[in-house]
Amino acid sequence: MKADDNDVRNRIITAATECFAENGFKATSVRKICERAGANLAMVNYYFGSKDGLYLAIIDREGGSAEMDELTVPARDASVPATLRLAHLIERLLVDMMTSGPHSLISRLISWELVEPTAALRHIVDTLIQPLQEVMQELVRDIAPPGTSEVEIRNNLFSILGQMLYYSHSKPVNEMMAPDIVYDEAGIREIARHVTAFSLRALGVADGDQGTR
Repeated sequence: MKADDNDVRNRIITAATECFAENGFKATSVRKICERAGANLAMVNYYFGSKDGLYLAIIDREGGSAEMDELTVPARDASVPATLRLAHLIERLLVDMMTSGPHSLISRLISWELVEPTAALRHIVDTLIQPLQEVMQELVRDIAPPGTSEVEIRNNLFSILGQMLYYSHSKPVNEMMAPDIVYDEAGIREIARHVTAFSLRALGVADGDQGTR
């Protein structure tokens, strides 16, 4: 591939990733992507075959990225209590899901896929969602009392994820019904602390203490 071709292709991928993370797959048009990339509309079909092909290329790139390692490697560091690792992961994911920036792409793509599934869902589950869910499920298993069934562990994990999704997608409602909730980075970190403490208490950790298990 020529250098110019590679530059155009990369610009399209970067622009599309930002658009999909901001608005979801369904609300993002190829025209909007190309406007942001400064590329001809026909280039999406030329390089990726379709909007769907472009989306899959992004998922493959993000699934193998250093960002995924940033999310999963610290969560498996057994020298740190599992409660602290879970707290860190919840905070990182919530900040990523609710703010914009180069380090939030995986979380926001997953967040959109959970509420507006696309035809690429199976691939996204295998590439992005399952690796993260496995890490979180390991943490919940480590924290839960001995004898907790795998079904309970899974359901506890889903409850944690449900809280995170509610806060990340309910901002317009909360601004009307709970205007004291602040959605700047400090406010999001406070939400993360609440989600963590609530979840740890449900797992039997006294007072939601993050440093005991």
